[in-house]
Amino acid sequence: VGRTRRWRKELSARLVARGILDEGHDKALGIFRRTTHVEVNPGPERDVRARLNAALLTDEVPDPRTATLIALLVAGDLLSKVLSPETDTKAAKRRAREIAESDWAAEEVMRTIQQMRDAAAADGAGGG
Repeated sequence: VGRTRRWRKELSARLVARGILDEGHDKALGIFRRTTHVEVNPGPERDVRARLNAALLTDEVPDPRTATLIALLVAGDLLSKVLSPETDTKAAKRRAREIAESDWAAEEVMRTIQQMRDAAAADGAGGG
């Protein structure tokens, strides 16, 4: 939990520094201090989604960075969370798997994540 919180703070700080998010502070229930982040520059997200759509909805060969992102989304079973509602999900998932399996780095990312999931499942099943 500590690492996740630290990672999230670092990522948020970088996005604030780049002008993508704005950081705010307030109190929940007038007692608990909290930090909020609001998107102020939707450009980077829009660019990533455009690259994903170009790769998933056409036969265009994605750049290695996009292929690796697609592999992460496939391995984490998160692809459907980034697709537009009007996107043919079955076709996009099929294309995503093709991309992930055709790029060696993307394939390695998928394999590593699957190993981590298997290890976590085995640890949970063993009563840890």
